[in-house]
Amino acid sequence: MSPGARSTDRPEPGAPTGPPRSRDVGIDVARGIAIVAIVLGHVLRGDAAAGLVRGTDPIFDELDTALYLFHLPVFAIAAGFFVGPSLERSGRAAYVRRRLLLFGWLYLLWSLLQGAVKLATATLVNTPTTPGGVVHELVAPQSQLWWFGFLTTVTLAAAATVPWRGGWLLPATAAAAVLVSLLRWGDQGTVLFLQGLGLTGFFWWGTVTGRRGWAAIVRHAVPLAVVGLAVATVLATVTDPMPPTTGAALGGTTAVVTGVLASVAATAGVLAGSALVPAGWVQRVLALLGRRSLEIFLAHIIATAGTRAVLIRLGVTDLAPQLVLGTVAGVTFPLALWWASERVGARWLFALPTARSPRSADPAEVRAPGRGR
Repeated sequence: MSPGARSTDRPEPGAPTGPPRSRDVGIDVARGIAIVAIVLGHVLRGDAAAGLVRGTDPIFDELDTALYLFHLPVFAIAAGFFVGPSLERSGRAAYVRRRLLLFGWLYLLWSLLQGAVKLATATLVNTPTTPGGVVHELVAPQSQLWWFGFLTTVTLAAAATVPWRGGWLLPATAAAAVLVSLLRWGDQGTVLFLQGLGLTGFFWWGTVTGRRGWAAIVRHAVPLAVVGLAVATVLATVTDPMPPTTGAALGGTTAVVTGVLASVAATAGVLAGSALVPAGWVQRVLALLGRRSLEIFLAHIIATAGTRAVLIRLGVTDLAPQLVLGTVAGVTFPLALWWASERVGARWLFALPTARSPRSADPAEVRAPGRGR
């Protein structure tokens, strides 16, 4: 087990949680690190779209690549960890039904909310839209919400094949997952359900290994953290690796090969490093962010875009304060919104609306990410 206490937050009624019932806090720490990286990456890309930094500048290129090498793979693996135990506990039909209803609800709700905000602030945002544009993005999402389409695709595939049970489907699904990842590596895609498929191999590994996979990371945490981060740093420094999802065209075989190696190394290093974070306030804060990563993921784009617009109006165009203040806003605003939603009966913002109005969602499979402005 990783150093420090385990997470003891009670799951929402019916929400999937991985084994054991009280999750190792290291998994929450990993998600906390990843969600901060996602917010920072979206602030950086939004600043580039606003002309505050050029996409060709080294600071943008290096930081953007570094963040995208690991943050989405961490979430894909963490999502996979919880699929098998949840499906076996609930039954295939009930599990799939609950997952798809949640994914569909959150995707539709937040697509419309973000679209409404963009319509209302058309003169302030980087990419103004129209009512027709909001409808079009339901089919071809340009924001972080494509993640729900990806989760739908890989969840259905996992539920149909249950590869963690072994047999001939284990090597067959492994080959399929690797092939899909390699074929779609670096190509974000444009159509819902077919976006982000470069992450398929990471999700498959988490799904098949489950608790054993995390335990193996914890057992070898020190060498994995040191070697993984060192290899990723070297590759990112001396080569031009292609992250699994970038929104850009493929950069050739060399970029894909170095990108796969760097991404696997960086992801292993971050996961292992998360298991090594000692008990204390840093661990508690990161674990909290990890447990609330769904809320941060859903609401951070509104906060980061609003912060950037306000700072520009105030004459603050330097990249450093834009990155720092935008990231802080992208983390704290969603947490405040979640806190308020719990107290005013608006839990449906982050969970399926039900007659019982349960606690806000803690769906481990949903906690992640995406491309945003």
